[in-house]
Amino acid sequence: ELKQQDTKHELDVAPMFKSLIGKEISEEDANYASGLTAVCSIINGGKQFNSVPDEASLEFNVRPVPEYDNDFVESFFQNIINDVNSNKLSLEIPSNHRPVTSDKNSKLITTIKDVASSYIEQGEIFVSALVGATDASSFLGDNKDNVDLAIFGPGNPLMAHQIDEYIEKDMYLKYID
Repeated sequence: ELKQQDTKHELDVAPMFKSLIGKEISEEDANYASGLTAVCSIINGGKQFNSVPDEASLEFNVRPVPEYDNDFVESFFQNIINDVNSNKLSLEIPSNHRPVTSDKNSKLITTIKDVASSYIEQGEIFVSALVGATDASSFLGDNKDNVDLAIFGPGNPLMAHQIDEYIEKDMYLKYID
């Protein structure tokens, strides 16, 4: 139900999990894992051509989901490091935003839908889970259920953070009017 408005994401990590966990995962678990994304977007190493670098680093942006949370992702990467060479490899986590959830039937979301329907077509309004990080998780502490959260505006969520990311001009103008 949460993924009705979603299409297959290019960054689906379920196939990688199947191979690295070493066992088959159920279709239900694969659906949960498909919301989890991991992108190695920065690779550094070496200072000159034709020599082995003395050090290298990989930086990943991981977007966890409640079923595969931050602790799972951390232990997943740590297990890979341990298997490869824990004496020379290390794991650093500079930012650790936990997923934030909100009730799709909350007063905030129903109010947004009601107000938005006066400005945009009802068919263009949908409530969906989004995979992403937010600073909101830093403010919630242990009381993660004490706030409603909504992300509202123009654009296709699957375009976020993609090469040549864009918003359709007509959609943008409709939202700012």
